[in-house]
Amino acid sequence: MTSGGRRDVSALALRRETVAVLHEAIERTGLATLVSMGAGGIEASHIPMLLDRAEGPLGTLRGHIARANPQWTRVAPDVERLLALVTRLTEAHESWRSQPWAVGDAPADYIRANLEAIIGIEFQIEELDGKWKVSQNRTAQDRLGVTEGLQQSGDAGEIAVAALVRAARGD
Repeated sequence: MTSGGRRDVSALALRRETVAVLHEAIERTGLATLVSMGAGGIEASHIPMLLDRAEGPLGTLRGHIARANPQWTRVAPDVERLLALVTRLTEAHESWRSQPWAVGDAPADYIRANLEAIIGIEFQIEELDGKWKVSQNRTAQDRLGVTEGLQQSGDAGEIAVAALVRAARGD
C-alpha cells in the first residue's frame, strides 16, 4: 500500500499481450495519433485508421492524412486504392447510424477534390504492446464505486469500461 491508501501496480499488471484483445481495442477506437518530432517541435495528428488483421504477422493499419500535413511525405499513387480505403473508413464510422452516409452519396467532383487533398498511409505492425489502466491500483471498494457509476450512466461505452474494470481484477 502507498501512503494514500492505494495499492502500487507494476507495469506488468497493466499489460495486455493477447493479440486478439489488442486488435479489438484498435478496431473499437478506429483512430490513431501519429506523433513525430519536426523542426518546430513535437507534432501530432489524429488519423482515422482501419486494421487489416490478416496482413502481416500482427496486422496492418491503413488510414489517410491531409496531403498538406508535414508529418508524412509518402504518397499512395493508386487513386482507386485510396477511394476504396476512404469508402471502408466511412462505412466503419457511419455504420452505427440509422441512415449511414456513404461516399457514393457525394457528387463525383466532391469525391475527386477530397481524394486529391489526402494521401493514404499504411503501417505494418511489427510490435504490439498494450496496457489497460482500469483502476487495478484501486481498492475493491473504489472499483465497485467506479463500476456502479459507469454502469448507471446508461452509455454503452461507459458500460463497456465498467466491464473492463471488473475483468481486470476478477471482480
